[in-house]
Amino acid sequence: MSAVAAYPVFADAVVPSRVWSKMSERTRDIVLVLAGVLLVAAFAQIRIPLQPVAITGQTLGVVLVAGTLGAWRGVASLALYALIGAMGAPVFTGFEGGWQMVTGASFGYVLGFIPAAYVVGRLAQRGWDRSVKSIAQYGLGLAIPFMIGVPWLFFAMQAAGVEMSAQLALAYGLVPFIPGELAKLALAAAVMPVAWKVLNK
Repeated sequence: MSAVAAYPVFADAVVPSRVWSKMSERTRDIVLVLAGVLLVAAFAQIRIPLQPVAITGQTLGVVLVAGTLGAWRGVASLALYALIGAMGAPVFTGFEGGWQMVTGASFGYVLGFIPAAYVVGRLAQRGWDRSVKSIAQYGLGLAIPFMIGVPWLFFAMQAAGVEMSAQLALAYGLVPFIPGELAKLALAAAVMPVAWKVLNK
């Protein structure tokens, strides 16, 4: 599952090689993927009650996990996260989960986490998380869920018989979240380059 990268991702660099050497590559990947699921689920429960919408840690967890694990392990973590949440595990924001989430208006954002994880992880494998390029890396990662989530919201609401225009979908599904996403971008783009500098000292 591990991909050959020009740069090692943070998860591979931060753990001493003597620890990884005791595990097979498959076991190591499984451990990291499961850890990624748990971290995203934990971040999803972080909630700052602001107006007009609360800021949650879910998308911040997505990009940090993907940047730490790399492309394919990040994809595996977020795909597993979506799957177990759909099956009823309380891993989504507010400890929610279950099939009703899949058929609801917000599940498109969760599906968007998967391609976001690939993009962020792939760019981490190119070393973007070590420099100012992390702004673009994490900016893309935070934007992608909205590219899928807003159209999903539009069609889900229409399917439910609720009058919905493209403008309303953007007004409800994107605009209120922009301040929070910008705050998460600033945090993610600052944390990872600093973490690399500390690790490389």
